[in-house]
Amino acid sequence: VYKRQELTEALAGRTPGPPVRCIPTFRADRMQVIDDWTILFRDGRTVYVQNPRGGCPGLGNGGRTLVTRTFGGSQLCDGDINHTVDLVSGFQGGSCVFGPFVPYTKPKS
Repeated sequence: VYKRQELTEALAGRTPGPPVRCIPTFRADRMQVIDDWTILFRDGRTVYVQNPRGGCPGLGNGGRTLVTRTFGGSQLCDGDINHTVDLVSGFQGGSCVFGPFVPYTKPKS
């Protein structure tokens, strides 16, 4: 319930737009994990909602972090394979595949 409230607050006052295939990686520094199925990437007035295909097991419990890798590119994209890493041991714990990114934008005031 608490995590769903975080999602509701993050998207409050924002309007969803059509899904986009990629976002520039500079946005990744503003990542917020809601649960195994929902990751937010923030960029100014826009919050991109990422729902990895099949989820990202273990990410939502706070014991793991997501490691994204871009090979020769500067974007995070639909279809990218990302890995979870255990925060205590440092061992890789699994992987997940990104789906499209849905932008939620706050209207200009």
